[in-house]
Amino acid sequence: MQKKYSVLLLILALAATSGLPHGRELEERQIITALCVDRFDAEISLTALTAVRASENEEPELLAAQGFDMDSAIRSLQSARASQAYLGQTEKLLLGEGIAASELLKTLEYVLDHHDLRLDTLLYVVKGSAGEGLSATAPTVSGETPGRDERGVSVAWALSQLCEGRRVEIPALALGDKGSLEPAGWAVLAPSGLLGYTGKTVTASVCGEGARYG
Repeated sequence: MQKKYSVLLLILALAATSGLPHGRELEERQIITALCVDRFDAEISLTALTAVRASENEEPELLAAQGFDMDSAIRSLQSARASQAYLGQTEKLLLGEGIAASELLKTLEYVLDHHDLRLDTLLYVVKGSAGEGLSATAPTVSGETPGRDERGVSVAWALSQLCEGRRVEIPALALGDKGSLEPAGWAVLAPSGLLGYTGKTVTASVCGEGARYG
């Protein structure tokens, strides 16, 4: 049975989300800035982009993990390296077309129920495979400064609308001519999943001026 959540419940859940680890505990973790979720056959596939620490000479890294559901895939991602992946600062959640069409509410409800990700994480739908899109884009964004996406829609807002039976429009992304993820109109979502796309590709970047993705 489809869960029903009020806006108030979502706000309370957001407030209850655990805060950042402190001091050395955070330094020893790999901070994830973007997380892609795809469904391939019987497995959930995750692709994550790590943050670059300003105080260290390092490059963004892609992490990948699989599981039979979101919970097992997240646990696999967090144990993929000796330095545990930390999802509490993830800025963007990118859903591939397949999972957006078949397991939309189930995926978003995971964010609400488990608190691995924040409810104010921005939500996107990627045409095709989200993981492949991020993998193609990651090498081009090293050193770029991300900005706030003015088109951004939070997981909390999208989930509250969908659980009221409404349709919502979420920013869509697709691989552009330069081989990186670019804005590609809007994905139309209903409680049943992805319905299709609308609107023309906009010229603004999802990361702000001068950046293709971040």
